[in-house]
Amino acid sequence: MVLGSQAVSEEVGEAMTLIMTHFKARIGVLPIFSDLELQRLTMPVMLLMGAQDALRDADKISTRLHKLVPHLTVEIIPGGGHALLNTVVQILPFLAAVRA
Repeated sequence: MVLGSQAVSEEVGEAMTLIMTHFKARIGVLPIFSDLELQRLTMPVMLLMGAQDALRDADKISTRLHKLVPHLTVEIIPGGGHALLNTVVQILPFLAAVRA
């Protein structure tokens, strides 16, 4: 499930159903940054993923980025799926630190 085990309000459930009814998935291989491209990132970078992401492996991605991205912050949301809800608590401190 794209939402993992996150608590979902009825309104969000309805919106997700509407989106998925009309969603046209990308066909083909997703572009992936090379190691060299990731190593050249000099700005702060945040990886925000759900621990229960059904489409991407959060541990695998986190491990790779830790090796390559010098200014990386990682937030893995327990119970979060591919679509994350209510992530302001994780994002605002990162943005505030970047701005300082």
